[in-house]
Amino acid sequence: MGFELDGYLVFDPAALSVYSSVVKTSFCPAYPAREEGIPSGWVVSSIADVLDESETDTAWIERLDHEGWARLTKTPLEHFEHGDFYLEDVALAALMSVAASGPVVYVTDSTHGGVFIHERAMAFHRGTFQALASQEMNCDGYAYLADGSRPDLQSPIADVTGTIDPRFLGKFLFDGYLPRSTGDVFWRQAARPELEIEHAPLSTSARDALLDNWINQGC
Repeated sequence: MGFELDGYLVFDPAALSVYSSVVKTSFCPAYPAREEGIPSGWVVSSIADVLDESETDTAWIERLDHEGWARLTKTPLEHFEHGDFYLEDVALAALMSVAASGPVVYVTDSTHGGVFIHERAMAFHRGTFQALASQEMNCDGYAYLADGSRPDLQSPIADVTGTIDPRFLGKFLFDGYLPRSTGDVFWRQAARPELEIEHAPLSTSARDALLDNWINQGC
């Protein structure tokens, strides 16, 4: 048993509407993240974990290079240019947060047979970087906040979600709140889970207009 989690934790169905304009499938598995005392949301898989036969539209990411996305999202460039965080994950999480009333958190965790490999998280709100944290096997981890501070690292996902809502602080989110996997099992086993609030997929033109407006405001 272990974890192979790579996806986005969202709290507003508007973020799911943006996601459905990028990941175009007949159904979009959204894992209901529920636990008493902390905000409810959904987890959807990263672009990398989408099934091969699913269509993805990522051409919009090429509108900006790494430096352009870093400026637009106010994300420190060095933290996703060299492999800890990938451009497509940063761009999609940030774009979903532009449409949403609440934050979007990119989350990834890999643990196999009790052996920890990595855990990372990065949060955005209204398209702007809020916090990130990363820990890898046999390496010192790090955390970085939007104000430039570097707090002590406890647990990357709990630390980052705790910056967007203090009710997450100290919580162990791997006991049912988050799914164990966002890969093939996540996609193949689930008929689409019921959402408490249905979301309407955003059209490509509406998504591109959202991106255009965001870029124009950021320039």
